[in-house]
Amino acid sequence: MGLNSSRHDANWIDLGGCLDGPTLRDLCVSPRSQHSMRALRWDAFLEALENVGISRAVAALHRSTARQRPGRDGHRQVQVRVRVGQREFRRRLLATMGPVCAFTGPGPAAALEAAHLYSYAAVGLHHDDGGLLMRRDLHRLFDQGDIAVDPNTLTINLREDLLPYEGYATLQGQRLAIEPDPGHIAWMEKHWNQHRVEAD
Repeated sequence: MGLNSSRHDANWIDLGGCLDGPTLRDLCVSPRSQHSMRALRWDAFLEALENVGISRAVAALHRSTARQRPGRDGHRQVQVRVRVGQREFRRRLLATMGPVCAFTGPGPAAALEAAHLYSYAAVGLHHDDGGLLMRRDLHRLFDQGDIAVDPNTLTINLREDLLPYEGYATLQGQRLAIEPDPGHIAWMEKHWNQHRVEAD
């Protein structure tokens, strides 16, 4: 690796969909810049993540940058990886299923994200039978395994630490709000085995 090369994959944290484009532009040092890569106002960026409930990612970002020296202007250069085809993937899911969160039912399309039922970072492809629409907070909890779907009953299963929260506790044991395809069920079974069977 040359002197001007660097690798960021080892410390990559998936923040796709956390903040929209206009919000990210406002967090740049030069929001009106035409450059495709722009310096972020780092403290404001972390605060914005915390405001949308991405506290674990914020903690990880703090750890990954704790030993980095800021530049002369007090800012750090940050690279963001974007999932190729994510917007089209979400468009297809909306066209197929309508604006329906797989866990809570119909809702505004703006509140729904295209969630992969598998690790996109590991697979690198958008499988339509491996995606469902989910509310942003539920998407994060699903990715972490705090929410899973029993592939035999197609009911929602929460980790114990979510049960004290009424907004989530009401989901426990509820059947999915959509009718999944066999492909969805196969992916949910893999997710279940990873976060419930193997974790026990």
